[in-house]
Amino acid sequence: MINCLPNRIAEPGLLLNRKEKSLYNAWLNQAFITTDLRTVDGQSLSILKPGERNETEGPDFHTAMILIDGRFEQGDIELHLDSADWYRHNHDRDPHYNNVILHVVLTSGKAIPIKTSQNRIVPTLRIAPAETILAIQACKEWGRISIPDFCNVLQKFAEIRFRRKAQTFRTLIMSNDVEQIFYEGLADVLGYSRNRLGFVNLTKKIPIQTIQSILKETPSDQRIIVLESLLFGTAGFLTKPELREFIRDTDYSNGLRQIWLRLSRKYNLSEVESPEWHFAGSRPPNFPSLRIAALAQILDKFYPARPAASWLQILSNTRNIQTIKDWAGDKFQQPDGLWRNHPLLKQQPGKWLIGAQRFNDLLSNLLLPFGWAAGSINNDPILSDRCITLAEQIECCEVPGIVKTALNRLSLTPRELKSNYIIQGVIEFTRRYCDMNTCKLCPLEKYAEK
Repeated sequence: MINCLPNRIAEPGLLLNRKEKSLYNAWLNQAFITTDLRTVDGQSLSILKPGERNETEGPDFHTAMILIDGRFEQGDIELHLDSADWYRHNHDRDPHYNNVILHVVLTSGKAIPIKTSQNRIVPTLRIAPAETILAIQACKEWGRISIPDFCNVLQKFAEIRFRRKAQTFRTLIMSNDVEQIFYEGLADVLGYSRNRLGFVNLTKKIPIQTIQSILKETPSDQRIIVLESLLFGTAGFLTKPELREFIRDTDYSNGLRQIWLRLSRKYNLSEVESPEWHFAGSRPPNFPSLRIAALAQILDKFYPARPAASWLQILSNTRNIQTIKDWAGDKFQQPDGLWRNHPLLKQQPGKWLIGAQRFNDLLSNLLLPFGWAAGSINNDPILSDRCITLAEQIECCEVPGIVKTALNRLSLTPRELKSNYIIQGVIEFTRRYCDMNTCKLCPLEKYAEK
């Protein structure tokens, strides 16, 4: 459950909801009726050992021991709210789940056999978690933790986070077009947390192959305006009254609209159904309208080259982090001609396509994990190892609020963390321990002054 939820660039809200957290803690603490247990198909069950928490991809717990109908079994445990989630998360096709010996759920619904990719049936146990009092965060009573010890622990969680994102890309690339997955990942970065769904819908509605096919028939001096009309038109900004007001330059908006109507008829294009774009609570530079315009600029910079192929080529041929950052900065951050005088930027001239921290997040959460995934698929461990080494060298610009809160509890200050990699580790650690109320497992306790 915890290791198979979607994890892309932005992660709004808690990793698990209240019910999921309750189920996870119930199994961890065995906080449910453990006598006279029976699986949903009637087999007797005794839990000898609930297992050890799994920090990487795959089932939630490893090395568990059970007796089922008198047979001793040792292996993995996977948790879900509903029995059908096994198939919703594609565990029946994932070799990571072949050693699962017990599927633990809150509701089993319609009785369906749970099978691994090896076609082995996994027994299901339905439990009712007991009401538990959430643990008081013990770290609030600790003294200071030394920075070296803190960073050594968080380095591990940074790698867990990096590899999970990389594995997500690997899985997606294996069954989809590599350029489309890269394109969707880029849009995910530009969408931030509030508009990631809008960008996901946008990139699926007008795929990268469609865009490139249209650009082949477009004169070079019209390419950027055609790109903007395609993206804004598909997103609904050129026809929806409630969205048109965010493109305040009437001549510019009308011009894009006319191009969009012509292209949509010619190529049989359509808008995203019920578009969801959020402006409230965002600074103007982060408005989705500006991020869509930035996406058009980035695609124009790459054309006619393919973005994913171009990135993997530079990554394969370069070991120096500054060279890679310079190349990526030119492609993803540095604006070109129209941007500096863009009609959307009349009140606030645009200096960059994306800010410094978002650029670092792009490297940490898309470009380098994507490179690791490509290295894994192509049996190139040197490339995959290089991506992790490079990720460790990305500096920190801004510290997210979730990290500031965690550091404050530990009497640490943001300026003591220099690496964006360690920042990613703090986020992962917080979601796995603080947000899950699993303080008794906290690996930092032994380093704290008390």
